[in-house]
Amino acid sequence: MKLKCKNNYSLRNGSEEVITFFQGIPGFNDQKEFVFLCSKDKGPFIVMQSVEEENLAFITINPWEVLGDYRFEISDLVKERLAIKSLEDILVLAICNIRGRLMNMTVNLAAPIVINYKKRLGKQVVLENTDYQVRHPVFSVQSKLGVQKCLF
Repeated sequence: MKLKCKNNYSLRNGSEEVITFFQGIPGFNDQKEFVFLCSKDKGPFIVMQSVEEENLAFITINPWEVLGDYRFEISDLVKERLAIKSLEDILVLAICNIRGRLMNMTVNLAAPIVINYKKRLGKQVVLENTDYQVRHPVFSVQSKLGVQKCLF
């Protein structure tokens, strides 16, 4: 499979690297397949690129890089839909939003991306009854940014 991405680069990607979001992403319900692109040169950020739409990509980050004590529960229904058997099966990311200056970047901690990387299934989980913000500042006193780590 060859993907052409928004930033005029293309890559070959095996179908085994595609993560399927059975319900799409809220607001992009028709986009169900994504790959995750990272580079140690880009720091802790990972690009979540649509396989079906070259102009659709999200910048994501490990939410614990932003908020070390980030916690949430996954419902039994989500566990079942993602075939989660163990915490070791999952990877959690959060979508970033950049409006204006980079230093004003925020991250959506109220709706994390949960991926069962063994089964290649993903879902953006909208947390209920949470105090986490949709626009939590990335560069805050609590942020642990600066750790160079690639999750894939």
